[in-house]
Amino acid sequence: FRWNDFEQTFFAFTPRREVRGLQTYGHLTGLGELPAPSRVELLPYVTTRGEYRNVHPDNPFRSGSDYVFDAGLDLKYRATSNVTLNATFNPDFGQVEVDPAVVNLTQFETFFSERRPFFIEGRELFRFGQIRTYNSYGFPTAFFSRRIGRGLPTFADDPADSVFFDAPDQARILGAAKVTGKTTGGWSLGIIEAMTREEQLEIQVRDVRQRDVIEPLTNYFVGRMGREMRRGNTLAGAYVSAVNRDVDNEGITRGLRREAYTGGIDLQHTWHNRTWALDASLMGSYVGGSHDAIVSTQEAPQRYYQRPDAQSFRLDSSRTSLSGMAGQVALTKLAGAHWLGNIAWQQTTPGFEVNDIGFQGNADRRAFSTDVFYRETKPGKVFRNYVGGVFTNQAWNADGDIVFNNYAAFLDLNFLNFSGLSLRYDHVAPAFDDRLTRGGPVTRSMRGWVGQIGWFSDQRKRAFGNVNLSYDTYESGFTSTTISTNINWSPSPTVWVVAGPQYLRVYDPAQFYFGAPTGGPAATYGGRYVFAELHRHEVAMTARVNWTLSPRLSLQTYLQPLVSAGDFGPAKQLRAARTFEFDPATAINTSGSDFNFRSLRGNAVLRWEYLPGSTLFLVWQQFRSGAEPFGDFRFGRDVRGVFERRPENVVAVKATYWMPL
Repeated sequence: FRWNDFEQTFFAFTPRREVRGLQTYGHLTGLGELPAPSRVELLPYVTTRGEYRNVHPDNPFRSGSDYVFDAGLDLKYRATSNVTLNATFNPDFGQVEVDPAVVNLTQFETFFSERRPFFIEGRELFRFGQIRTYNSYGFPTAFFSRRIGRGLPTFADDPADSVFFDAPDQARILGAAKVTGKTTGGWSLGIIEAMTREEQLEIQVRDVRQRDVIEPLTNYFVGRMGREMRRGNTLAGAYVSAVNRDVDNEGITRGLRREAYTGGIDLQHTWHNRTWALDASLMGSYVGGSHDAIVSTQEAPQRYYQRPDAQSFRLDSSRTSLSGMAGQVALTKLAGAHWLGNIAWQQTTPGFEVNDIGFQGNADRRAFSTDVFYRETKPGKVFRNYVGGVFTNQAWNADGDIVFNNYAAFLDLNFLNFSGLSLRYDHVAPAFDDRLTRGGPVTRSMRGWVGQIGWFSDQRKRAFGNVNLSYDTYESGFTSTTISTNINWSPSPTVWVVAGPQYLRVYDPAQFYFGAPTGGPAATYGGRYVFAELHRHEVAMTARVNWTLSPRLSLQTYLQPLVSAGDFGPAKQLRAARTFEFDPATAINTSGSDFNFRSLRGNAVLRWEYLPGSTLFLVWQQFRSGAEPFGDFRFGRDVRGVFERRPENVVAVKATYWMPL
């Protein structure tokens, strides 16, 4: 790679009109006899951490300056030249970058990417059900490794009533083992076995203390096997997973599922010099537990079995298990001179559930997606290359109601000076919404229009960036404006700086406020579903500085300030099912829900490889957060308010020592 003229050199070049992949890789020969690495490697660690929190002086569990010492071990065993066993005992991931702060007003979980090294290494061998489409509606992720050692619910102290809580932030991993590898015969293998310990919540109310289990002893198993055939042009595989919890029928954990099992098969097939691809996968799931656990599963936002107008399912409080299926198939043109595209069908039955070990936003969906576009890769008088096309997405629930109906066009232009421009327009046709009332009847979703424009500068230069603008507007009155930028600067080959500010403004005429199955009109099946207008402003920025001081010494820093303000307007009540019409709810005062949330999250990690394979980490994390009971947004006041918050700091030292055997 040459900095000045953006020249790229490939060991095995693949023309732009063909598909890259294993089949085009070069072969490295003639290296002679290389020394064999050690078959066994041990990597013990020790760490000490100081936590400096803002705690009430009457808190019996924390002093505000608390210290923790810990130790653990990583192991690597090379069973063969192609198969490796990795194991970790009482792992610590304190050097991993913190998650960003978010303000989530939906009923759905926020997705955070995996950053822990043990689960990142070799994760491509665990991917299941990949379809190589340019456009698809979305599909559950079978394996989401962040479920192992998952975050736990937080509990707020109430010093006024002398109520204090002591609970861990996440489930601690007692140990995990991973087997990964590929054979010369084309087989690939990935197995993970992990166990997390029982976690307890301790509560003190005045002078009385009690304990409760908030996370039971849990075992996770994931197995993935695949076979490459026809020189990598056909890949077939199978996947299984199991989650088993030692759930007590009493206390907080009775709402957790006792077991969750998933199994599936998938296929990726290409032909005509990998010009065409047919991809498909099929999964089945089973979850079991107490009546409370399965009722919670049925009532979860993924499915809402309690919906009063549902025809294809009903809430059954006597059930102790739930099962379902998910499948998809896609036909894609991967390569060619100009025209490319795909068609895809994806379906998830209402009872399908993989959130114990995967990530799933929706069940009860049937979706059809198309995409066709034209590209030119040969430079002309104005453009270095360009691509433009159209695509569609439609989705239905099990009752046959269309719940998403989108038609879009896009154009991406790359100029001769290596800058580029992207344009996109979406027409969202009227449909129905079976999630807006959060378990109530289906409502109408209105016609809308979405426009996006983005520009990026010459990435060959030491300083480059991009700007993106998105504007949504709907006949319901909903509007949303998002402006985001990303600036990259490398003043030297060893320093990389990136900053990405973002601004969001939203007006939602019907933000869900609360719902009740009784107290409403017959037109809403007797339920009462109250919404409120919401004006929301949010400003955030993500900044990173990576500095490589030497091949063995580096510094990574991360900082994210965020301000989010929400101003609630008049309340309104849904007038009738399958409409987007409301009646005033004058007896409800929403002003007490206004918020002005301020947050600052950051960390710095100094990494020193003091001996080959042995590393010393110095870690500093800082958190500032708080909320005010007003919903207006003022940039200067609110940004100052972020830094006026009293900080909480965590300082840690972690040392590892590499021992080849």
